[in-house]
Amino acid sequence: MRDDNFWPARYRRSTEISEGLKLKEGGKMHRVRGLLGILLAGALLGGAIQGTAADLTFTQTTFDAGPTFTGAPLKHTFTFVNSGPDIIKVTGLHTTCGCLTPKMDKLLYLPDEKGEITLEVNTLTQPEGAQHWPMTIQTERGGQTSTQVLTIKATLRTEIAVTPATLTLYTQGTLTHQVTVTDLRPGGKLQVQQARTTSPHVQARLAGNRPDSAGHLQQGVEVSLAPGCPDGRVETTLSIYTSDPIYPELRVPVTIVKRGAQGVTSSPSSVSLVTGAGQPAPGRVVLLRGNEETPVVVDSLHSDHPAVLCRWAAGPGKMATVKLLIDPAQIPGGELRTAVRIQVSKPRAQTVIIPVQVTIR
Repeated sequence: MRDDNFWPARYRRSTEISEGLKLKEGGKMHRVRGLLGILLAGALLGGAIQGTAADLTFTQTTFDAGPTFTGAPLKHTFTFVNSGPDIIKVTGLHTTCGCLTPKMDKLLYLPDEKGEITLEVNTLTQPEGAQHWPMTIQTERGGQTSTQVLTIKATLRTEIAVTPATLTLYTQGTLTHQVTVTDLRPGGKLQVQQARTTSPHVQARLAGNRPDSAGHLQQGVEVSLAPGCPDGRVETTLSIYTSDPIYPELRVPVTIVKRGAQGVTSSPSSVSLVTGAGQPAPGRVVLLRGNEETPVVVDSLHSDHPAVLCRWAAGPGKMATVKLLIDPAQIPGGELRTAVRIQVSKPRAQTVIIPVQVTIR
């Protein structure tokens, strides 16, 4: 027995339409059934079919925000339902821009279960004009993978400028950098009230304000590396809170790479020489290089064998020069393998070891 209430109203409506159509062939009337009815229903429901990913049916796949100011909040929530008979698992949310952040509450959806995905765009880092930000959702059902693209569109216009809008810095020690907020509106009075970051290793403080050459109000925010920050990469967000309700929070992505103090290196890294029996051995020069800021300072030198003598002098530049002298008379057997150990105190304390090989023929 046919149950007319089994299908949702939109499916019942499309079935009624397909059964009401008739074709005349050879004087006989035939109802349109089977495949034609399915194809017609699919055409009438094309919007839902096009917005599916493994039976996830979206109410819309594109949101156009229209004219939008850079720095102002831009987010949209896309809703969907699992219209298939199986459990669907969301296996990936892929964006093409770091400015786009997707958020979902869960990843598994039962049949007929509803869900939503929120996409948020940090427009502060984006150029003016028509822009679009796609996000691909990847799903899996019964071992089969499907994808669907969701897109936010907007036409951006700038009236509050943040310079730089993205901050990437490298350092070997302390660091301070300023971010400037400029209100480009005539008579603009936006006030920066507070600034903070999401990392304990990066500090932010207000740095005062002044007008630029065109009379626009500029306000500074100073970003600095906190004492004790370990070496490595720190990724955080600088949040600048303002008095303007249109721009309550301006977010600047910040990446800081802290490298350990550069160690001293030697050139050459080892010494090898050949000399004739009964002849004086030539000396060898080794240059010690540190960073470009601090001169290399040698505290002491030590040779593991008395046949190798060494001394050092400052220079050239901020390098140090070590000279090795060989006494062949103290090399029994005609061959020597030893090392010179150089204790350095600047730019940082370390021991530089120079392997030395001497062959007498």
